[in-house]
Amino acid sequence: MASANDAGTSWEQLAAQRRAGGGIGLPHLPAPQGLAARSGRGQVTLDWEPTPGAAGYLVRRAEAPDGEFVPLEIGEPWVRPVPHPPLTDTTGDPGTTVWYSVAAVAAVDDEDQPSSAPVGATPLIDGAGDCSITVSATRIVGLLDRPWRPMIGAERLSQLEHGVGPGGRHIGDEFAEALRMAHDELGVRAVRAHAILHDDLGVYREVDGHPVHDFSGVDRIYDRILDIGLRPVVEVGFMPRALARDPATAVFHYGAIVSPPKDWMRWEQLVGDLAAHLVERYGLDEVRT
Repeated sequence: MASANDAGTSWEQLAAQRRAGGGIGLPHLPAPQGLAARSGRGQVTLDWEPTPGAAGYLVRRAEAPDGEFVPLEIGEPWVRPVPHPPLTDTTGDPGTTVWYSVAAVAAVDDEDQPSSAPVGATPLIDGAGDCSITVSATRIVGLLDRPWRPMIGAERLSQLEHGVGPGGRHIGDEFAEALRMAHDELGVRAVRAHAILHDDLGVYREVDGHPVHDFSGVDRIYDRILDIGLRPVVEVGFMPRALARDPATAVFHYGAIVSPPKDWMRWEQLVGDLAAHLVERYGLDEVRT
């Protein structure tokens, strides 16, 4: 059986090959077809035909059809590819025409695939393109699919312990109430969230060079989720600062560290101890759910 250090070395070798452009070739994907841009108030909606084999799509924007096309960044700049069409761009200036192109990508960092021919569109100025919508609550058009019932996403579950926010309202209590409503009124069964190993729950530290694991914060969060009636989806991340090889390698505004561990054996021990602790606390049958 391979050790954690063996697995870590193998993973890092593959990552290095990808960064160097060799060893793990990405497939060539044709440019998406049928790119169309539809103007709306303060936004432009893009649509195109899906490309077989694409892991996502990289949308680029320029000020002119022959200008410099740069990746469109909506939200966090390190999550550029979008999973599928359509896409609504709300970052443009109303009344200013811009041009778009889209490329199919085989990986998150794949930026070498060919792009579609550019199309132009102009976000409408406020007040332009007004429309009215009439809704009939008596007409039945069919059953409503409920894909959210198995699982919803959320922000860090540790925000359940957040106190009063800038607006004077208790963030943790409002978060818990939103999750309760999702369970009671929408039938949601599980919630997936980031950062159960983030430092705000104090899971990992080192004392005199020795690792110390503390899962009391995880217990508080998971107990509260279970009390609401939901089941937490266990996501093993992010990397605790004291265990990170490069703590400065982080994403999101709350500093989620995405560095490999400085010691793969200590990472293996942390993950193994977390799994064993959850089984001991909640029972194997519950953990299997």
